[in-house]
Order: sequence, then structure tokens, then C-alpha cells
Amino acid sequence: MKVKYSLLVILLGLIVALSQAQSPENNTWEVYIEYDIDDLGTDRVQFINLITGDVTLTEIDGENYTPLDNYLLYYDRINGIVMTARPDGTLTPHPFIQLGAARRVDWIVSSDQRTLAWTLTYDSDGGLTTVTSTATPAGTNQNLVLTDGPRNDGVRVLPVAFTVENSSLLMDSQPDGIGELAPYQQYANLFQLSLIDGTITPAQDTPTCFCAASLRAGELVRLAITSDFSGFDVSVYDLSTQQSQLIPSIGLVNYTQGGNILISPDGANAVYALSQIEIEASEPTIRTVIMLVNLQTSTQRQLSDPLDTYLRPIRWTEDNTAVLFGMPDRNGTWKIDIATGELVRVANATYIGILQN
Repeated sequence: MKVKYSLLVILLGLIVALSQAQSPENNTWEVYIEYDIDDLGTDRVQFINLITGDVTLTEIDGENYTPLDNYLLYYDRINGIVMTARPDGTLTPHPFIQLGAARRVDWIVSSDQRTLAWTLTYDSDGGLTTVTSTATPAGTNQNLVLTDGPRNDGVRVLPVAFTVENSSLLMDSQPDGIGELAPYQQYANLFQLSLIDGTITPAQDTPTCFCAASLRAGELVRLAITSDFSGFDVSVYDLSTQQSQLIPSIGLVNYTQGGNILISPDGANAVYALSQIEIEASEPTIRTVIMLVNLQTSTQRQLSDPLDTYLRPIRWTEDNTAVLFGMPDRNGTWKIDIATGELVRVANATYIGILQN
């Protein structure tokens, strides 16, 4: 496998027809982040205007950066509030998602960017209560859709993904804090919440383990570690037809951490990160490969050589023939070709997503 490096930030993902007339009010920005630029852990956010080429830089101490319509949603670690960053550099508290008396907040955005869901988890009566709401990015159609608790077992719920046409939410219930113990987001007890009538349906045909999952276009993909700890089987469940299939592991021994599943927009393929962790000294040794799952032929294969860090697939690109991904312990964006496995570094900062107005 060949690895190439570039010293310049390359604009990714969106081809803009510059020959068409564009008004100042009709702009598109790509968002990149340079993490930990100083000893305080400050991040430098880059808003790159794909129409004019202008770049706006903003320094933020945040986490969970999420592109949403025409602003970047994030959590301010210093002040403990949910904030928005706009392409002109303006930073303001989010107008309707705030913690108040809650101990934590989690959110997701629908794939069409038309709806967001967020949960607020509260300490109550010696247990936890989680309140789930939905709204448009502009704050219209705000609805409280689920109140869970109080629970005395330390379990909270959190949003995972929207189903087709945003008619329901895939959610999970799990012990509070367990997610921080794993390198990848994992789920314990998935269920589906109807946003039409409020009914709750347990997710079907999913492994009984604390494992990763992803949902796109009505197709639920879930990982399940094999009994001999040689990688992960992939379970695929179609929510509309209720058909399921199991794609067996290829048998990578001691690769016991998997996650960050990213399904292609056309639903033909998915990728995920698969890691091996060896603790022989004070610092663990990490080896991670990118796995490619062909959802049409029900096969999976190793796409990349092992890298010495965790990996996070970010976005499918180039007509679903390549994937952008980042590394949580270093700045930069890489691209891998799913046909050849060729790995190319395409930006010095980490790609976050697209904003439009």
C-alpha cells in the first residue's frame, strides 16, 4: 500500500459549479479543525468558503463539533454550554439546546439536515431521568418526544440515528459513563421510538453485546465480536422488509475493538475501524485497520494495512469510491480508495463537514 502526503489543505467533497451565478447569500463552506493548538487544548476552526476562497479562523475550546445547516454546533468545555460557531467567526450560545440543571447533553442530526434530536440527562430521586426532544435547526417544531426515568440503575438513553423520512428515532439505553471506557461509540440496548405515535419497539436481530452500530436509509448495521475474539461479525437488518443477514468475520486474531461504522449514501458498502490493543508497558500498542463491508455480496475484507492509532471514518466521497477519515490523536484528513487501498493524506487539518446558507 502506498502512502502519499500533501502539505497543503485540499478542499474536499463538494464540486461547485462556479460557472453558475452565485449570490452573496448563497454560499457553501467546508469546515476543518486543528485540534490542541496550545497547551490549553484550544482548537482552531477553519471555515473555507468554496465560492470566494475566503478562510475564517476561530479558536474554540470545544468538543462534539457537528455541522448543522448554516452553523457549527458544539459543546463549550470551559463554560459548560452548547454553542454555535458561524462562518463569519461569530460564537453564540445555542438558542434552544442548553443544559440548565442537566448533567449532560447528547445530540444527533438527520442525514438530510432537517431535524435534530437531543437528550438531557438529569439527576433525580437518586437516579437518572433523560428527556428527549426534536426540532428543526431553526428551532421550529420543537417537541418533547420521550421522558425516561427516573432510573435507579444508573442507565440513561441517548439518540443514535433517524430512520427514513425522520419518522422515528433509533435510540439506546446504557449505563451512564460506560461509553467513555471504549475507544469507539458502542450501544447496549437499541430501540426504535416512533415520532408519530410515541410507540417504542426493541431493535430486532441485533447482537446481545455492547457493540457498535449505524443506521442509514433504513438499514441497520451492527458489529458483534466473535466467540474466539477474532474480529467482528456484521449483522445487517432492513427495517422496512425485516430481512436480516450475517456477514462473518475474516478472522483477525485479537482485534477486539470495532466501531465508527460509516454506511455509503447508496447503501452498497460500509466501512468501520477495527483495532488491536496490546498492553505490554505503560503505554498500550494500538493497531487499527479499516474494514470494508460489501452489503450487496455480504462479504467483508481488510481495506488498509495496520496503523498505529484509532481511526474515524468521516465521509464517503468521489461517488462512493473513497472514504475520508481522521485520527483522534493527530491533525489531518486522509483518503482511502476502496478499490486499491491506496492511502493519501489530503489535508493538514481534520475535515468536519459542510455548511450552507
